[in-house]
Amino acid sequence: MEKLSLAEKRPIFSLLTTIITFAAYYWYVTELYIEKTLTVQTEIEFWSAVILILIPVFVVSKIILMIVLTIINTIITGEETRFDKLDEFGKLIDIKATRNFYHVFIVGFLLFLNSLAFSFNIFISFNIILFTILISAIIADLSEFYYMRSGV
Repeated sequence: MEKLSLAEKRPIFSLLTTIITFAAYYWYVTELYIEKTLTVQTEIEFWSAVILILIPVFVVSKIILMIVLTIINTIITGEETRFDKLDEFGKLIDIKATRNFYHVFIVGFLLFLNSLAFSFNIFISFNIILFTILISAIIADLSEFYYMRSGV
């Protein structure tokens, strides 16, 4: 098995970070949800806040991941690596991975809207959008890894 480059390791670590962050956050949120007695209006407000808070949680976890990955790579190789410097190949991969993210997200968002339109349980509807965000992020990371390995 050939050794993975740093550019190939980054989406794998990002994928692991995404899954761990989401699992911890979702566990915390469900514990809060179970403890509260919510009316329909407050339940909508609760789940809306959960989604709004999830976005910065993901952003902060990704920033921490990049810092840790850079430090580890610098210690191991002795070379300073910057992830923000992408060549044309890296930009093309990023664009394709982002495209895949948006395709999956739009399908999940439409499912979310349909679940609200057909009066599903609010818990189910908002879980659809939460897991859509998770699956979209996973698809983006897996796409980036795939395109990096296959050479687009």
